[in-house]
Amino acid sequence: MQSETNEMFSEVRTSREQKENELEKIKEENEKKFKEKLSVLQKTKTKTKGSTSELNKIKKAYQLKSK
Repeated sequence: MQSETNEMFSEVRTSREQKENELEKIKEENEKKFKEKLSVLQKTKTKTKGSTSELNKIKKAYQLKSK
């Protein structure tokens, strides 16, 4: 019984670690995409001298997501 419990615990722990790793990869990919989009917006802003409201909205949304 103890052996079965240890085996199940090990499987659960392994599964959790895999899911945490997958989540971390997704977070890293999302952060990279965000930074790329932010960079494009910043370049566009400097070229067009447009409003910063859209840029500020994206920054705020990202800050809320990362908390």
